[in-house]
Amino acid sequence: MQFSSIPGQERAKKSIIQAFKEKRIPHALLLTGPDGVGDLAFAMAIATRIYCENPNEEDSCGVCSNCSRVSRMVYPDLHFVFPHFVKSQKSAEDSKDKSEEDPQTALRRMFLANPFSAIEEWTEELSAEKKNLVIGIEFIRELRRKITLKSFEGHYKVVIVWMASKINGNGANAFLKVLEEPPDRTVFILTAGSNDQLLPTIRSRCQGIMLQRTSLESIAHFLQTTYAVQSERAFHLAQISDGNLAKAIRLSNEQTGSLSGLFRSWMRACYTYKQTGNTTELLTIVENLAKQTREFHKLLFAYALQNLRACLLMSNNADSVNQLSPNDREFIEKFSILISPAALAVMIALLEDNSRYLENNANPSLVYLDLSLALGDLLVEGKTQVQLV
Repeated sequence: MQFSSIPGQERAKKSIIQAFKEKRIPHALLLTGPDGVGDLAFAMAIATRIYCENPNEEDSCGVCSNCSRVSRMVYPDLHFVFPHFVKSQKSAEDSKDKSEEDPQTALRRMFLANPFSAIEEWTEELSAEKKNLVIGIEFIRELRRKITLKSFEGHYKVVIVWMASKINGNGANAFLKVLEEPPDRTVFILTAGSNDQLLPTIRSRCQGIMLQRTSLESIAHFLQTTYAVQSERAFHLAQISDGNLAKAIRLSNEQTGSLSGLFRSWMRACYTYKQTGNTTELLTIVENLAKQTREFHKLLFAYALQNLRACLLMSNNADSVNQLSPNDREFIEKFSILISPAALAVMIALLEDNSRYLENNANPSLVYLDLSLALGDLLVEGKTQVQLV
């Protein structure tokens, strides 16, 4: 993993690259920032630069044996601490005689599939949804044992503590002792959502680097060049992800076609049904929407809400709406004239409510049908003097 492979984060890159140039890498770094911005990837880029055999001023070479082994998470002096889910006493006893996958194998598989993975991908990898992910004292004790051993290749030992905010109370106290008396030639790289998620005594022993939300342009370009996402769709996904690169990648795997086309067809079908009483088009669209995945529902509702909120803003002040694709802007300009602000506000509330219903496993067919009928009422009753586009 190289710094050049990470979209955005120019300020953080500049800071750490300057530290390498001046040969003043601290023994403990703390990467903080919003979820999904690539904290694990950034930590791996730092580790790659530390071990690289032929680094340049700006980055690791990316091709030497050390770079290759670090990128595959198999360098012997690179260690990882990361959250696992807590098992009940009964499940722990039941699993004693069963062979279980090494958690680091799962971490490696997830990282190789998507270096910008976040907690959603990790819980999915562990099948640990709604379970308590923690870094317990047993993992810190195992880390302490490993780093007190002699370095395998006579180089630095690097410890990446991913999601350090998940360290529990006993684990945090044990880890603090490790930081207070670190072995020679050992670098710790911690990641956390924010500073206040860690003990002040741990924070005080780390040099902080803040990661920012990834810019819309960086995410869109990354999706186009890395995942071959078409330009307009990449722009939509970047908008919806709100700076969360992991979310944008996750959503890019959904086979949604054109979000703008889906949304407009849905709104048109709602309107046409209320005007003509013909249910054929609306029921076809409702059936197609309902059978999609949960991630698809999230994506469509996020896009719909974004457009309606933009319409509401534009109906008051067009200058306050920015970062819209030309196609979206044209549609929103017409739609904001068509529907009254009061009707738009109710539509937004309905979408927010029904999005929560789907999150709570409500029947998608019933949700989409009921919502479509309500939206149709608002599109007709809230209509102004022009026709629906």
